[in-house]
Amino acid sequence: PLCWPGGEALLCRADALPDLPVVANGGFVIVFAVRDARCRWEGATLTRRLIRAGPGPAPSAIAMPAGTELLVVRLEPSFLLDAAGLAWHPNLIFRGIEDGGDDVAWLIGAALRRECSDGGVHGPDYAARLAAVLAARLAERHVRLDTVRPLQGGLTGHRLRACLDHIERNLHRDVGLAELAALAGLSTTHF
Repeated sequence: PLCWPGGEALLCRADALPDLPVVANGGFVIVFAVRDARCRWEGATLTRRLIRAGPGPAPSAIAMPAGTELLVVRLEPSFLLDAAGLAWHPNLIFRGIEDGGDDVAWLIGAALRRECSDGGVHGPDYAARLAAVLAARLAERHVRLDTVRPLQGGLTGHRLRACLDHIERNLHRDVGLAELAALAGLSTTHF
């Protein structure tokens, strides 16, 4: 397997997918068919080359010919977010895709596959850069901020409104942190 800080990639046959440590380790797992593959997963026929991308372990329920060659890439969530220029947020959702028609992601995967089959001749930095580009591409399409689920922590609605109103009423002067904390009924440390 190719390894870099924040992820790894390896080639395998479809029948070996459930037993791979890279799959069991979690993170954001991407599964590519090396060639166009007609396979079935949960009753649907998959005709795309990017079979699955999503959080958690790769599903073992991908039904395809046992000899189908796959590229499995695992990215740590922090690597995915860093590559995409995103910061961690409690309401981030990593949305998975199945049977994705993302040809750009597949082409990046094809370059990773070549690097895997060549034994990593270009070095781990090359694989890490390819993985970063893949991560940025996938994050652009599959990482979203969930606006439905309420945030945990923070100021209650009436305290937040009181602080914002106070700031708006005092735009002509500097408003100190201690002043806002007292208005919210919190210490400056907790505010």
